[in-house]
Amino acid sequence: MRVRRAERGKEAGLTLVEVMIASVVVTILVLGAAAAFSESIGGANAAKRMTSGVLYLETVAENVGAQPTANLLGLDGTSLFDGPDAARSEFRVDLTVFEAELGLLQVELTLFELQTGRSLGTAVMQRSRT
Repeated sequence: MRVRRAERGKEAGLTLVEVMIASVVVTILVLGAAAAFSESIGGANAAKRMTSGVLYLETVAENVGAQPTANLLGLDGTSLFDGPDAARSEFRVDLTVFEAELGLLQVELTLFELQTGRSLGTAVMQRSRT
């Protein structure tokens, strides 16, 4: 008994070129997904730093707000750090206190990220001297 081999048509199977093209397409898709994943992690870390900075600014604002009005002008020009010293801190809050108008003190608290040196925001509060 003779066994006949089935003849292959032109469309049966993949050529080496088709496999290489498919590999390139898959590689491009995987690299794009990896880049998007990396970018999203960077964005999440930036959001975490911003949240930490804002919480620190709110804490400083609460502490300054609890000070007697007579002590506020003495805080003008003060820089406060979130760590034990400037070298081990992520954030700095600069205080500016001035008399906005007769009998009204204005306190500006500006938050800086020390890693980049950029200002992240400012909180302003006013207090009557009377």
